[in-house]
Order: sequence, then structure tokens, then C-alpha cells
Amino acid sequence: MEPKTSTKSSGASAAVSNVPDLDLPDWSGMDRYTPRMSTADALRLNEEYLAAWLADPQNLDLRRKEPKCEVEFVL
Repeated sequence: MEPKTSTKSSGASAAVSNVPDLDLPDWSGMDRYTPRMSTADALRLNEEYLAAWLADPQNLDLRRKEPKCEVEFVL
């Protein structure tokens, strides 16, 4: 049985195409992953966001005026 074309080994090089050289940025100094925040820092940040949000009187008024959803849920 003859092997499929994709599984045949070949000693020949691939054909050279006429692709222009691309000027790509140097990413060698780029961090691959951002460091994770500790749980304590995440909780502190959430508290800061909440305090800043609640400090705006407009946000407090919107929370009080938010209508209750009174649509019946039917399966």
C-alpha cells in the first residue's frame, strides 16, 4: 500500500516564494504573562471601585429609582 502524500518523506527543500521582508517590532522585552494580583489586593481594589462609585450622588439616585422586575417567569 502506498503512503499518503502527506506522510511521504522528502529530501527536497520547499520552493522559495517571493515574500517581501516584513519589518516586525522587537517583542523580546515583552512579558508573556501579566502577574496575578493577590486576593487581598483584588479585594482592596474592589472596595476602592465601590467607594468611588457610591461617592457619586447620581449613582445613588439611580439605585433607588431602579424599577423592580415584575415579569412572571414561566418555563
